This record gives sequence, C-alpha cells and structure tokens, in this order.
Amino acid sequence: MLSENVSTKVEPEPVVSAPPKPPQHEKKPNSLAIGCIGLIVLVFFFGLTFCNSNTSSSTSTATSKTVTTGDRAYINTNAYAASTKENLDLMLNYMNAKNDSGLNEMILTGKVFTVEKGTEVNVVKRTFATVQVSYSGGSGWLPYEFVTKK
Repeated sequence: MLSENVSTKVEPEPVVSAPPKPPQHEKKPNSLAIGCIGLIVLVFFFGLTFCNSNTSSSTSTATSKTVTTGDRAYINTNAYAASTKENLDLMLNYMNAKNDSGLNEMILTGKVFTVEKGTEVNVVKRTFATVQVSYSGGSGWLPYEFVTKK
C-alpha cells in the first residue's frame, strides 16, 4: 500500500478581539452640587437656630413694646430728633460718618434737636425704621428704637 503522505494544514482561527473599552475616568464629585447641598444645610441649620432662639414669651414682649401709628409712647433714652424725614436721614448719615461739624450745623439751624428720656409722645407715623412723633414741645422724626409703647 502506498501511503500517501497527506498533510493537513490547519489554519489557525482568526482571533476576534473585543472592541477597545473607552478609558475609565474617575468620577469626581460635581463641585456645584456639593456647594448647593452645603448651602441648603447651612440655611436649614441657621433657620432652626433662629426659630429656636425666638420663644413665644420673648416674641410677645417685643410685640407689645413695638409702636405703631396712633400709639401713646415715651422716649426711652435721650435722643436726637429731626424736623423732617429727610433731615433725619441726613443726621443719621452724619452720625455714621462721625461728621460732628455737619451734625452741629444741623443742631444750630434747628433741623435737629434733642428729646429728653421719658418724654411722652404720640406716634404720628411709623415707617420701617423710623417714627414721626408729636409731643408738647413739638414734633419730629427719630429711629423707632428710641420710642417705647406705654
């Protein structure tokens, strides 16, 4: 018998590789989101602190002493008053700037005057931070902190 020398060639199978994976990036926290969360926590914390510090007894006391238009009240400290709302604004600006010469000029011209502690007044008008009062010696404008309800 003749033997035939047959060689069988086996071709290697092609290697199929998976498509390359995109590079993995570390996920960094979003700084905007962290900032917003921090702000919300802060607001919440201060809100709780503020609410807890205002008890009902201190609120009722403050409310009963706050003056409104038409109230009978008294001056709780020796205070400067101004003849008009505009003069009061100017007086407060001079005081904040420590401009004694401007304030003295207003006193000399009668635009600003003193009101003694304990003076009884009628509240003519109340704005956000000021009151207009009338009393036996005249009328004027001053910061509402200087006026206490009777």
